[in-house]
Amino acid sequence: MAHHDRRIKTAHDRAITLNDEQWTGTYPVAELSRRLAFHRGQRAKFVKAKVTYDPTIAALGKLSSEICQ
Repeated sequence: MAHHDRRIKTAHDRAITLNDEQWTGTYPVAELSRRLAFHRGQRAKFVKAKVTYDPTIAALGKLSSEICQ
């Protein structure tokens, strides 16, 4: 799988690594929908930080739609 965004990388279609300026996390691809839901929830909870979550949500959404095809 290709590099989709500077925030997201995949490793052998098994793991997703999210990179941000202040944190990095690696999760199984099977948790993609859960990670997307988490970031959407954080955006809803912390409305003033919306712009912080939007790029990650967009990249996770794009990756999710590509995987589900």
